[in-house]
Amino acid sequence: MSFLVIGVIAGLVLGLTGGGGAVVSVPLFIHLAGLNLKQATTLGILTVFVGSTLNSISQRKFIHLQTAIILALISLVSSKLFSGIKQELPEIVLQGLFVVICSVVLTSVWKKKKPSLKSKKNEHPIVSEPQAIVIRRGDSVLLVIMGFFVGMMATLVGLSGGLVLVPFLNSVMKMPLAHSVATSLLAIALAAIGSVGVQWKTLITAIELHHGLLLGLGLLGAPFLSGHLLRKISAHQREQIRKWLFTTLLILASVGVLVKR
Repeated sequence: MSFLVIGVIAGLVLGLTGGGGAVVSVPLFIHLAGLNLKQATTLGILTVFVGSTLNSISQRKFIHLQTAIILALISLVSSKLFSGIKQELPEIVLQGLFVVICSVVLTSVWKKKKPSLKSKKNEHPIVSEPQAIVIRRGDSVLLVIMGFFVGMMATLVGLSGGLVLVPFLNSVMKMPLAHSVATSLLAIALAAIGSVGVQWKTLITAIELHHGLLLGLGLLGAPFLSGHLLRKISAHQREQIRKWLFTTLLILASVGVLVKR
């Protein structure tokens, strides 16, 4: 039953915030399911992949496909480039970098923004057609830089891509929050394909079949629960819930890095 609970919680967090699946699922695998760190981190990858894929499908009308593909491809390249550098950096440097980035992200999450999203159809801050959002040449450069940065952070300090991507898309690219979350989910799902493919054999042996089915059932049900919740509350309440979830996840992630031995 613990795997079902983990699937629901991780799926809900991913659906509501566009990230944080690993931050939530890895500790739960350890403390609720009794797995060791290696097993937990391995299943965390699978949980993020499946959860982000299912949630991106349920939120597909808000996805900006071009943005998601650019971010995913560049982050994969960046992860590969920085995989060897990580071993050479002192842990204190990595910890400091992690905390600084979390602080910057938190500031951007709570900073009041003026709606300035421009689209082909209108300039209203809520865009029903995500493909109407114009990605200009300068924006494409920003996306490449951000994709590179996300891959670097994921490799060096294990910071979930969504925890950085959503504030970036929302604050810098001026993309509405719902579109930022959905686009981030697809980018994470696409980027996770490589990790799942590389570790497929390990993933198969890391979990028993009935536990995998329970985990999958929880992840499958989470998009319906989050969708039902979001329909019941106002846009302002949705934004506040997502902001507080982001804040909680970033604080938990920072504490986890600082107390890590």
